This record gives sequence, structure tokens and C-alpha cells, in this order.
Amino acid sequence: MSAIRLLILLSVAIFCGEFAIMVALDYLNIQSELIANTVDASALVIIVFPFLYFFVLKTILTKNRQLTTAQKQLLRAKQE
Repeated sequence: MSAIRLLILLSVAIFCGEFAIMVALDYLNIQSELIANTVDASALVIIVFPFLYFFVLKTILTKNRQLTTAQKQLLRAKQE
């Protein structure tokens, strides 16, 4: 997945998540700003983390594994 597509996907996830959270907070009518901000930040992390894991971290780990495998194969070929 290209960097631009990842950036767009994460931006959309953050925007939609934050929008849903703000609507929910307005509906709940929480009076304490501290509690509202804590709920907002926590919910945003919960919503965005899966996108970060599945679309960013997992992609990086897969590419890293492929590069490590290729490096080991090259070292074996050089030794032979």
C-alpha cells in the first residue's frame, strides 16, 4: 500500500472516529471537561489503533521479514 493511500486511510479513520466521538459526547452531555477530554482521547486511540496496526505496522513487519529473508539468502549464496 502506498504512503499516500495510508495517509488518506488514517486521515479518514481519525476524522470519522473523532466525529463519532464528539457526537456521542454531545449526546451524553458530560459536564466535566476533564472527563469529556479523557473519554475523547481514549476512544480515539481505541478507534485508530486497529488501523495503525493492520495497515501500517503489519505492512512494515512483513516488508522487514521479506528483506531479512532476502539478506540471509544472499549471505548463504555468497558463502557457497
